[in-house]
Amino acid sequence: SNDSTAEVSLVYSQILQVVLTEGLISKVVFVIFMSMFFTYLNAIMFYTLCSKSVFKETPRFILFNHMLLNDSIQLVVTSLLYILNLAYLKLVMAACASIVFVSNTTFYNSPLNLAVMSLERYVAVRYPLRHVQIATQKRTYIAIGIVWFLGLVQFIIDLFYVAVTNPKMFTSQIFCTRDKFFIKQWQVDVYQGFNIFYFVSVSMIILFTYISILITARSVSFNKDSAVKAHKTL
Repeated sequence: SNDSTAEVSLVYSQILQVVLTEGLISKVVFVIFMSMFFTYLNAIMFYTLCSKSVFKETPRFILFNHMLLNDSIQLVVTSLLYILNLAYLKLVMAACASIVFVSNTTFYNSPLNLAVMSLERYVAVRYPLRHVQIATQKRTYIAIGIVWFLGLVQFIIDLFYVAVTNPKMFTSQIFCTRDKFFIKQWQVDVYQGFNIFYFVSVSMIILFTYISILITARSVSFNKDSAVKAHKTL
């Protein structure tokens, strides 16, 4: 049947082939070095922001701090997955699920967090007198919680489906990739649907906030400093 053919094709597409060459190893070392380097820079900025109370209480810095933390985790976990696959090492599926869960969630968190940051700046420029009441510290943390929920929900669906249909898979040895959690073709379709929905939604939010801020900048063009600040805020 068509479903069986699609599932067989899906399984074959998950076969991992690794050929070690000097060029490939050099690229991997370079990628790992750069990942650790940027993680170190993020850690310095994160520590600096956490050392000042004003940075820990201001919504835009809370969101920026969250972005640094999220991106650092993503860099480390992605590098780990890359090394495991390059070395052709197998993991118990339960352990792989934990790693992929973090990788997949932080991957989605990055653009979603940018959308929230854009909305916060939009409120600050368009409604400066109400910004303090709208963008509170509590609401900022709630927004971060929503970002994490939206980031993890897609993988949780696949994880739940695997647990219900074939729980013994969690004790099997596998090459740790995101595709290993696709059992049926509909999971791939849902995965692609989430990607498209998030990409379009985030793009529209950023575009909307940017255009709105440009309009605000023109409306206060008589004040050069205010106009420049509005243009650069995003």
